[in-house]
Amino acid sequence: MPTIDAFLERILSAATRDDRGYLATLRRGLSDTTQEQAWPLVIPWCARFEDVANRKIWCTIGGVAALLFPAKLGIETYASLGSVMRKLATGTAVQDGILSYEAKFRRILNSPDAVDLCNLVVGIVRTAERKGIPINCKSLFWDLLSWIDHNKREDVRVRWAQDFYRASKPEEMVPTGTEGLA
Repeated sequence: MPTIDAFLERILSAATRDDRGYLATLRRGLSDTTQEQAWPLVIPWCARFEDVANRKIWCTIGGVAALLFPAKLGIETYASLGSVMRKLATGTAVQDGILSYEAKFRRILNSPDAVDLCNLVVGIVRTAERKGIPINCKSLFWDLLSWIDHNKREDVRVRWAQDFYRASKPEEMVPTGTEGLA
């Protein structure tokens, strides 16, 4: 049975060989309108392709890896989606940027299903790639897959929230609506 490790290894190999066609086809899996173009490359790896959520997760991870691997941003990192969003938020110069990312993060945490979550993740990953912020593709795969199971979803939400809201300095990130409380 194919594994996510083998799939990511294949994408890394294509990135190393600079196989732009293969990577471009996988990136088409990031859009609902062009996702079918990535199917021939995803089907051999995805055991339950007939399941919409499972198919969407594999296409999303294939596209994300194809986006990140050429820039060496999807390899050897422990960055979760929560920590990536934190880096994006705290890397913003204005307080409004932090609040904007917090609103996006809350929308992600409240995502009703894995398909919706995959659609939201794509924009965050594209922004992280432009800013040179790495994300762990394998970990993201398992987190997205866990989102299908309501019991596991809560564990992912809590871990991402801990990664997003942790602060190295107490004043670094004040939760919305608590300014001035002391």
